[in-house]
Amino acid sequence: PYYNKPTQKGLYLHFKKIAEEVDIPIVVYNVPSRTGVNILPETLAELAELKNIVAVKEASGNLDQMTHIVELCGDKITLLSGDDKLLLPVLSIGGKGVISVVANIIPRDVSDMVSEFEKGNYQRAKELFLSKVYPLSNAMFYETNPIPVKTSAQHS
Repeated sequence: PYYNKPTQKGLYLHFKKIAEEVDIPIVVYNVPSRTGVNILPETLAELAELKNIVAVKEASGNLDQMTHIVELCGDKITLLSGDDKLLLPVLSIGGKGVISVVANIIPRDVSDMVSEFEKGNYQRAKELFLSKVYPLSNAMFYETNPIPVKTSAQHS
């Protein structure tokens, strides 16, 4: 588990064991700011070889690292942004979507932004990102997550 601050081999073995024991798709969550451990692109490339490791929610905040994941893994694993503020850049390097905080408040805008990007309407995707997604994503982290989003959801 993450709280033991495992090595990359330890992370691989952890997820491999889970993948062997369950017959469901697995999304790996890389959130080093919470776990103290960063799952490196090379480790994800190894994990991508396992049949039911299907995606990574990438919340390292490191676009260079995410680009390297796309380079190493190609279509073997789906890259999902784990940070709303990086959604547009992640899509631009080959990411396929987001596991989002702000979509709890503005689901249509987030969905429309990704759809516009997928349709090749990059200017419209950028407009939605800059006018809706990005500003709200900043607001959702004025306090520790998930306090702002839960408070917003109660009042919307």
